[in-house]
Amino acid sequence: IHNSSGGMAFGDSVTIIGLTIQNFTQSITSGPQGLTYLKMQDCNFNNNGNSNGSLINYSLGTTEIIHCAFNNNAGTITLSSNQNLSSIQIKQNSFINHTTSGNSGPGGFGWNTALINIGCCGTTKTKIENNLFYNCTGASTGYTIYVNNPGTDSTIILNNTFFNNDINSIKVDGTNNTCLIQNNLFNSNNRNSTSEFSFATGSKVMRVEAQDIDGG
Repeated sequence: IHNSSGGMAFGDSVTIIGLTIQNFTQSITSGPQGLTYLKMQDCNFNNNGNSNGSLINYSLGTTEIIHCAFNNNAGTITLSSNQNLSSIQIKQNSFINHTTSGNSGPGGFGWNTALINIGCCGTTKTKIENNLFYNCTGASTGYTIYVNNPGTDSTIILNNTFFNNDINSIKVDGTNNTCLIQNNLFNSNNRNSTSEFSFATGSKVMRVEAQDIDGG
């Protein structure tokens, strides 16, 4: 999904349901201008992307990624809500055998080493719920989820499973909002590093009943 010269009118939306995309070496989306709603549901993404860039990059509207299977892909899923009322929902997906980059990204901010990077700056909730992250790999500085300079409403990471990942699990920067981490399962992760979690000084993180087993 790409347009280089504003080919979409502001307010356009794209809904993708039941599609299989495979063996594509570039970004599946590349920040299409004018698009204010992007939904991917019941899709299969196999062997796409590359470890030096973004697999999905979208920052101008509401994003919903629901019940999709990501297998053997590479690169970062970078989402942000620059439009203040645009929510982000990542629910009921599986991310298996994913490779993240060893590059820190522009400015050295680290977003490019994450599987999912949640950027700034909206005023609605971000929800990452009921996902499976299995056998994901990358640099020792990488994270499965990086909450990077979040907006002013809550980020909710709930009921996810993090299992057998070489990379770390969750990193939270910024002090604008509350990040709730609740009822997740962490098992046998961060084999390539020394710390599974990183919470910036002053960040508002609430970990409630998170389960840590064998390396959490």
